[in-house]
Amino acid sequence: MNEPTRFHDRTILVTGASSGIGLAVAQRVAREGARVVLVARRSEALEAAASSLATSGHIVFAGDCADEAVVKRLSDTLVADQVTLDGVALCAGAHDLRPLQIMKADNAENMWRANVATTLVPLRGLLPRLTRGKSAVVGLSSIAAVRGGSGVIAYSSAKAAVEGALRAAAVELANRAVRVNWVRAGVVATPMSDAFLGKLPPDAVDKIRGQHLLGFGAPDDVAAVVAFLLSDDGRWITGTGVDVDGGLSCH
Repeated sequence: MNEPTRFHDRTILVTGASSGIGLAVAQRVAREGARVVLVARRSEALEAAASSLATSGHIVFAGDCADEAVVKRLSDTLVADQVTLDGVALCAGAHDLRPLQIMKADNAENMWRANVATTLVPLRGLLPRLTRGKSAVVGLSSIAAVRGGSGVIAYSSAKAAVEGALRAAAVELANRAVRVNWVRAGVVATPMSDAFLGKLPPDAVDKIRGQHLLGFGAPDDVAAVVAFLLSDDGRWITGTGVDVDGGLSCH
C-alpha cells in the first residue's frame, strides 16, 4: 500500500467538510492524492478548509446537504464541470444533549434532519455521479447508535436510523458495485463534542473520558479509517460499521 498516492486521479466528495471529522477526512484524502469536493453550510469556513489542504484544484460548494434543491444544484455543478465521484464521505451531522423528560418533537426532528437527511439526501442526489464499479460511500455514525446513554435519545435514534439506511443502501447498490459502509465514532475532540461536553460538570466529563479505554479521540483517528474504507484497501467490505471509539464499546 502506497498511502501518498492511494487516491491519485480520484475525486472524493466530503460533506461537513468545514470542521471536525469532515475537515480531517478532506485533509487526509487530499494528502493521499485526491481532488476533494468540500461541502458544508458555512462558505468562509469552507474556503479556509480548502486552503488548509495539501494540494490545490479542489472544489468548494456551500449549502445545506439536507436540502434536496441544494443537492440538485451541487449535482448540476458537478455535471457542468464533468466531475464524477470515486467516493463520498457523509460527515455532516449534529449532536443534541437533551433528556427524554424535556425532549420535544422538534428536537427529534432537528436531529433527524441534521443526521439522517444529511445522509440520505446527498446519497440519493449524488448517486448518478458515482463511478460504477470502483466507488465507495462512507457515512459517519456514532457509538451512540448501538450503546445507550443518558440525554442522547434523539441523537442516538437518528444515528441508528443512519446505520439502517446505509445498511439497506449497501444491498441496493451492490449491483452497481458501489460499496457502502459507516464508522461509529466515540467522543472525538471537535467543536461539536466540545459544545456538549461543555454543558456537563467536570466529574461527568472525566467519567465519559474514563469509559474510553484509550481516552478521547482526535479527528485524524476517525479520518484514517474513513480513508481506508474509501480506498481500494477496503474493496471487499460493504454493509459494515466499524467502531472507532477508543474502546468505549468494549464494556
